[in-house]
Amino acid sequence: MVAVRLTPDIGWAVVGAPAYFARRGRPATPEELTRHESIRYRYPTSGTIYRWEFEREGRDFSVDAPGGLTVNDFLLLIELAQAGMGLAYLPEPSVREAVAAGRLERVLHAYLPTSPGLFIYFPAKAQTQPKLRAFLDLATRIGREKTSATGH
Repeated sequence: MVAVRLTPDIGWAVVGAPAYFARRGRPATPEELTRHESIRYRYPTSGTIYRWEFEREGRDFSVDAPGGLTVNDFLLLIELAQAGMGLAYLPEPSVREAVAAGRLERVLHAYLPTSPGLFIYFPAKAQTQPKLRAFLDLATRIGREKTSATGH
């Protein structure tokens, strides 16, 4: 098998709207999330709710962040967070623009992990197939362009 990296590592973000933080304050540790409203994500295929992942002193742990809103769409999750409905846990690239524009603010940055980026895996003998080669060339070029444009 051959593995080709398509994206750099992916950082995670806990975000909320300035209006939310004005009303509810900012959590200083993941444990303080129990006193906040979170917008939860439910996996469409399994139906399970995602537990927010954190790191402290080299140890991984997760928090079942409480909240009355549960969605299965990242774009809706971002919109609800921007509307001040609660905190959201999302891949950093998906909220980068909203954070830069001031619509969302990050918290708990020191506790957030980084996940390996996206890779494509295929049998070594398949790399000579023109369709696969064209896809790999395009995907790696787009990944390099996005990385150089954002500095990540």
